[in-house]
Amino acid sequence: MMMNTITYRSIHTGRSDLKNSVHALDTANSRLNRLLLKLFAACVVFMFLFSYMLIVHSSASESGPLPVQTGERLITVSTGDTLWSIAKRVQHPGADVRKTVYLIQKRNGLESSYLQAGQTLIVPIQSAE
Repeated sequence: MMMNTITYRSIHTGRSDLKNSVHALDTANSRLNRLLLKLFAACVVFMFLFSYMLIVHSSASESGPLPVQTGERLITVSTGDTLWSIAKRVQHPGADVRKTVYLIQKRNGLESSYLQAGQTLIVPIQSAE
């Protein structure tokens, strides 16, 4: 049996080209995988930041408490005043001071009981003298 050298070379060259093309495909696939991984990570970071901004924005009070309604009055905090002392001063006789403190905190959107002299509080009249 006689072998044609042109055929032999073309088969050999084809296998070598096949190995090179497989290596090129592996390289392209690994680059594509790295790119997709980076894109996925960027999307995750973006979604995290977007969610964080939504939470921060939704919990922030833009307008503060509503203006004084009928049935409410304004009280200016004096030096040394506390929510407890104000509630005790404005509550109905026999009313629970804790409830009055809670109503004042809720109405004014206070997150703590810290008050500053000169601060204005809205007090519901049902708690007033």
